[in-house]
Amino acid sequence: MKVKNKFKGTGDRKRKGFYAALSAGAGAVLVLALVLSFSNLTTRNPDPEQLTHYSDDDDEETVLAGHDYTQPYLAQTDMDQALFRPRATPSPEPSPTTTPTPSPEAPSTGPIPQATPETAPTTPPGGQAENDSNVTPNEQQNQTPTGEAAATPAPAPTPAPTPAPRVATFEPFTENDRLIWPVYGDIAMIFSQDRLIYNPTLDQWRTNDDLRISAQEGTPVRASAAGKITEIGNDREYGNFVRIDNGNGWETIYGQLMDGILVVEGDIVQTGQVIGGVGRPSVFSVLNGHHVSLRVLHENILMDPKLILAEIQ
Repeated sequence: MKVKNKFKGTGDRKRKGFYAALSAGAGAVLVLALVLSFSNLTTRNPDPEQLTHYSDDDDEETVLAGHDYTQPYLAQTDMDQALFRPRATPSPEPSPTTTPTPSPEAPSTGPIPQATPETAPTTPPGGQAENDSNVTPNEQQNQTPTGEAAATPAPAPTPAPTPAPRVATFEPFTENDRLIWPVYGDIAMIFSQDRLIYNPTLDQWRTNDDLRISAQEGTPVRASAAGKITEIGNDREYGNFVRIDNGNGWETIYGQLMDGILVVEGDIVQTGQVIGGVGRPSVFSVLNGHHVSLRVLHENILMDPKLILAEIQ
């Protein structure tokens, strides 16, 4: 004989109730999780409509803030990423232009009336004639016309004094002075007036009235002493030459110069001044090569230049 469990129906009902409660709890947990997730999303991305707009009294800066949002956000976010943004300064509105009111004390800008010159009182024709008849010619000349100032002639400008032209001078040569060498080089032919010497160009034995100093073509030729240029010329014997009056009866003559002499007649030259350059030798001294011909005269008497030239140091 089988005995039925009288508690069988009761156990099934309890078991079904337990599962139902468990399912309800899981559903509640799921709903709560969804609510929390939605709340977290809304917290990170707040609705602009739920934010309250705050502004300072001075209207300098505007801050967006919401309930239970500002402090948590600032605690988790850097200050550079916060929602604090300075409001752009509004551009000032143009003020209405006003027409300046002229000051009552300001002078008017109208044309300034020109002063009328005073005119001398007119004299009746009859009275003028009577007065003129009683005035002598000398008094008429001394009287000043009435109504106009006597014209005073302006003084003539005094011309500036013209400076006297500066006259170039030089120190005259004396017997105690010495000539400088016009060029430095070997002696191509010596001065000789008391005995005959051989001239290779002319192939003759003859006297020689100059001192020939060898130098390359184009070498500067300098004045041996200060003086005045008295002659510039050319001949078959000396080629281009320059004559200088050195004072006290002394003269120096420089021959065998190139074209383009640097001085003219009348110039005053100083000792050592370049007067030209060494040129090609003339037909009378071709075999002497390039050289300068130096002649020295005192009171029109030829002198040996080598005796008057300074010694080469």
